[in-house]
Amino acid sequence: MLTRSKCKTHIDIVPLIDVLTALIFFFIVTMNFKSRSIVAIEPPKIKSAGNINAQDDIIIAINKDGKIFLNESVVSSSEFEQAIKRASEIDHSQSVLIIADENSELKHLAYVFDCCKQHNLYKLRLQAR
Repeated sequence: MLTRSKCKTHIDIVPLIDVLTALIFFFIVTMNFKSRSIVAIEPPKIKSAGNINAQDDIIIAINKDGKIFLNESVVSSSEFEQAIKRASEIDHSQSVLIIADENSELKHLAYVFDCCKQHNLYKLRLQAR
């Protein structure tokens, strides 16, 4: 009788780990992370609202107490006006994204709009949810 020698089969997992590592790295690099805001603002619901891409915008937020945030930093009225003036001197075509809490007073939103228009920033947008 002939006996066959049994060879042990093995799976080399090093190439598998290399491929999985490359795939994980690829997905992490290409993933879009949503930026989290530290300002607690609840924008109003608008049924006709579209998607907003705010990568190069000046972002102005107004919370329910009427405090104005410029790019997530609290600013006073005079600091806000100076910043808007400087931004308009650099680029008149700069877009401004305004995020106002649904419970904030209209006078704060009107102030922000008025200040932007006084300094020739006319590309104003409102964010809703």
